[in-house]
Amino acid sequence: MTTQASYGQDFAGYPRPSDPYSPPALLPQPQYPTAPPWAQPPTAPPSALDLEAPHLRHGQALVRYPEELEAASRPRPPAAWPVAVWTLLFGVFGAVSARRRAATARRIRAGVAPYWIAFGISLALGSLVTAAVGQALILPKYLEFREGAVLKQLQENIVTDGELQKAQKLTATGAKCQALDERDADGLRNYACVLTLDNGKAKPLRVTADENGDWTVMKRH
Repeated sequence: MTTQASYGQDFAGYPRPSDPYSPPALLPQPQYPTAPPWAQPPTAPPSALDLEAPHLRHGQALVRYPEELEAASRPRPPAAWPVAVWTLLFGVFGAVSARRRAATARRIRAGVAPYWIAFGISLALGSLVTAAVGQALILPKYLEFREGAVLKQLQENIVTDGELQKAQKLTATGAKCQALDERDADGLRNYACVLTLDNGKAKPLRVTADENGDWTVMKRH
């Protein structure tokens, strides 16, 4: 007795072979790289955290402001106040101190402007102080010395220039004079003199003299 096989199976119970006219299943094709082996792989776009992070060089400390560490590792530049002291004491020779300290600062990549600023300000202040001291102390001493020389020349001129003989018909062997007021804008000054005449008598005389000791009898007002 024969048994009819079920649909889709052969008589032995195995699957029916595929239809020879149906196309075979396609196998995945191999993918070959198009970039050369030395090309860099594409990098992912930076994230928001990467954009906020500071740029760090290789081997740099992971700190927020690495330039501060670089500045901290440098030696400190020389101070600028000794330049001011040297300039106030020795004037323009303070430039020697400013030049030496500026050269030291330049070697450690520090600014050189503070040293020359200190030199310029100190030189200006020193000049003002010198002018003030000179006007307060030196100028009066000079004027006193000059007026003393004028007074001595006046006393000598009264005795030797012959003007006394012409004006008063007198001959003096000596004269002692004293200023009565300050010298005016024309350079004239009044003096009270005591003359020692050739007969031994003393005679007062008031004269007006210029800065060279040239004199005339003072006019009466």
